[in-house]
Amino acid sequence: MDGETGMIQPVYGMIQKRFLVNESFGEVCAFLPGTTRKSSIVATRNSLLLQIDTRSLENFLAITNLSKINVLHSAAVQVLHDSDFDFFDKLSDEGLRDLVRHHCEVQVFEKDHVVFEEGDVGEKFYAIIEGQVDVLIKGALVRKLGRKAYFGEISLVLQNTNRTATIRASTKTAMLTIDKKAFRKFFAKQQGLMAGVELRIAGAQCQLRSILCHPKGFEYFAMFLEQKDQSRGLHFWRTCCTFRLWATSIDPQPDLAAIQTRAQEIYDTYLRSSDASTIILGEDIRKDIEGDLKNQEADAGSYVAAESEMMKLMSKMHLDNFKATEWFQRLLQYINTGRSSSSSPEAAASVAAAAAAAAAA
Repeated sequence: MDGETGMIQPVYGMIQKRFLVNESFGEVCAFLPGTTRKSSIVATRNSLLLQIDTRSLENFLAITNLSKINVLHSAAVQVLHDSDFDFFDKLSDEGLRDLVRHHCEVQVFEKDHVVFEEGDVGEKFYAIIEGQVDVLIKGALVRKLGRKAYFGEISLVLQNTNRTATIRASTKTAMLTIDKKAFRKFFAKQQGLMAGVELRIAGAQCQLRSILCHPKGFEYFAMFLEQKDQSRGLHFWRTCCTFRLWATSIDPQPDLAAIQTRAQEIYDTYLRSSDASTIILGEDIRKDIEGDLKNQEADAGSYVAAESEMMKLMSKMHLDNFKATEWFQRLLQYINTGRSSSSSPEAAASVAAAAAAAAAA
């Protein structure tokens, strides 16, 4: 409430951090009674502190309808900041705070609670704020994970993936969680960053969208198609993406004339030119685009269906063949250059599977 305290490093007696007016400490212990303090707190001048016990804090949250993330925000941000997961390493401090504040939750698991079982379909990523979990494969304990460790990242980037291990709380444990929907919503405007991590985690199981949203992946895939003289569809897809993002960015007061002009230029270049036959689109999609142009109703969504259709078509026609080329091996090598070791059991299993799949391709 008033005054100043210092957080003292246990071994060397050095002040690690100073807490001033309106700052707090000890939040984790409030949710995990019995947790050993990691540092000593010493008043560096006369101070007045407000102390809240576990029951009072829980009652306060229930009355105010606040979530645990409001209280553990600082601890959660620090856990992500200290982790070696690529997404968080490249985010600014403000970006991390925004991610935690608006897209994450805190869950507390009692000792022996099974977080998820081997074979379950994964939908969440977990990072341990405090506590410890057991990692079991086929019922056998293979390792323990503690504070700052994370797991479940594969479920964020691959569809319908099964958990590769069972996770069980070996102590009362607080975890930061992010589900797939919230994760993708936050990184929607950082496609390059998301694509890089998706490629690193998924490896040979990656989807074409991850390849094309990564600058180097797009470059290599374009070279692959140019060798076959089949790159026009790829450039049409990219033009559709660029148009959608551009038209969306000028809302809420869009320049309708400029949007109409650019939409017409795309149609003239790819769908009415002498090379239009190289762009394979369903008749309904073409008619919808032509209707928007004729009625002067072109908007950010005019080419969305075409964008989606081209992605499906390229995936069906070219993805497997691309993965069998040197271009794809170069991409994986580029993506994994300088990769730091991961604390995640899922990541280790994924890397091994990706390497085996790539070698067999």
